[in-house]
Amino acid sequence: MKMKKNIRPFPVLTRATLALGLGCLLSALPLGTASAQDSSATTTRSTGKVDPDQLNSEKPKLTADEQEFIKTAAAGNLAEVEMAELALKNGESAPVKEFAQRMITDHGKANKELEALAKRDNIADFKPMVSAEDQAISEKLAKLKGKEFDEAYINNAVEDHQKDVAEYSAARNRVVSEGLLDYVKTTEPIIGSHLAMAKKMQKSE
Repeated sequence: MKMKKNIRPFPVLTRATLALGLGCLLSALPLGTASAQDSSATTTRSTGKVDPDQLNSEKPKLTADEQEFIKTAAAGNLAEVEMAELALKNGESAPVKEFAQRMITDHGKANKELEALAKRDNIADFKPMVSAEDQAISEKLAKLKGKEFDEAYINNAVEDHQKDVAEYSAARNRVVSEGLLDYVKTTEPIIGSHLAMAKKMQKSE
């Protein structure tokens, strides 16, 4: 007669047993493995999207002195354009009108360059306006016509450009921003040529 083999019943896995086994398995893992992904995600969220340059992107990138120069230069350019437009209307001689057209072209271009620099360097309040002094001069010129206008306009152009040359020359030693310094170095000789033209016409009057 064959002997029956003793068959051991398969152990029943309870929820408590499964929980205990899972706990042991997790405790056997190297520290930090389970949280590595969460830590990585947190790092990405906290540092991956935070750029120090972005935090400061709204702050002006120019010094207070450089910002003041840009505003003053822009106001001067605008005044030159407005007075030149008066010259085309009230002036008489061809050389004066040619000079006026040159003022409109050169100073208009200069202000577009300043506008681009102001936008790039976050100067929010860049709104060129003619100074009270230049506005008063424009109002006086507007009352003149013909030769009388030509003489007054050219005399003022000489005086204005002498001041401009001095201001741009001083700015070369104060400006440190590369873009603004390039503007100064490019524009200064143009203003110098305007002064030479105005002086020549002044002498020929």
